[in-house]
Amino acid sequence: MILETACIFIGDITLEQATARAGRTVRTGQVATLNQSEADFRKNLCGNILVLLNCDNVRIDLRSYSSFSSIPTDAPIASGRLQSGEFQFERGNPGQIMALRVFYEYPLYTDIVDRFLSDLDDNKHLLMSVAVFQTEPF
Repeated sequence: MILETACIFIGDITLEQATARAGRTVRTGQVATLNQSEADFRKNLCGNILVLLNCDNVRIDLRSYSSFSSIPTDAPIASGRLQSGEFQFERGNPGQIMALRVFYEYPLYTDIVDRFLSDLDDNKHLLMSVAVFQTEPF
């Protein structure tokens, strides 16, 4: 139980750091000026994730918003499942309000941890990291 909880904590910290680094490349215009594909963006983000998390299970939602208050603050979960079908990948334009939301469905292995942390079906816990910013005038 202690080991599994520690792994979840380390996974969450790793996801936060990777999201912050990837968000910076959007904020500074690197993603837009290089016309970076979603696959390349994912590769760069995952390059900052420890082997503890499987990059194939990382879900990315990167999009612009009209205001900071219109950015959703809750996880898109319905009926015990992550609703990633509507996720987008927008590179951003100068001066846009952007949100990079990164999700990872972390599998739980011990019954006691599952009882307290499972927020998804199939004995999984959702790790969520968000970076919100206004892009620079690149």
